[in-house]
Amino acid sequence: MSEAELLSLAQNAIEQVASLFAQVITINFALAAAVFYFLNEARLQMKIFAAIIYGVGMLMYVGFIGVQTRMWDSATMALQAMPPASLSAPAAALLKLTNDPLLLATTLFLHIGLLILTIGSLFLVFFWKKDAHLTPPRPRAAFRLPNLHLRMRKDRV
Repeated sequence: MSEAELLSLAQNAIEQVASLFAQVITINFALAAAVFYFLNEARLQMKIFAAIIYGVGMLMYVGFIGVQTRMWDSATMALQAMPPASLSAPAAALLKLTNDPLLLATTLFLHIGLLILTIGSLFLVFFWKKDAHLTPPRPRAAFRLPNLHLRMRKDRV
């Protein structure tokens, strides 16, 4: 592969990881909404079913993230195998990123983030209870419509 193709492969892999992580966050927000609206009152069987479906989805996305990470690794290893004198400035900058503390911290936060999201979502499914004070407020008297029931007189019937 050419250097341009390897750079493109590495860039696409990083974009895919970011996109997949955004979808993981979306799945977790959807699960939180499901817990708030109906799963908190569901029976245990339904909660277990939701947790299994959630787990399958999370494993799928973690697998996709792993594939893209391996694509990134293979592209950077192929670039490292090229002679350093023949590398362009973007390729050299990409190779410098492999040991960059910011990239290592980002990788660490990605893994910790996935773990926190999973544990937090499963906690919501099995242990969180909606508080009683979250019942919808009653309408104020100023907004009530007047009682407009028309009554028929018995003598008109």
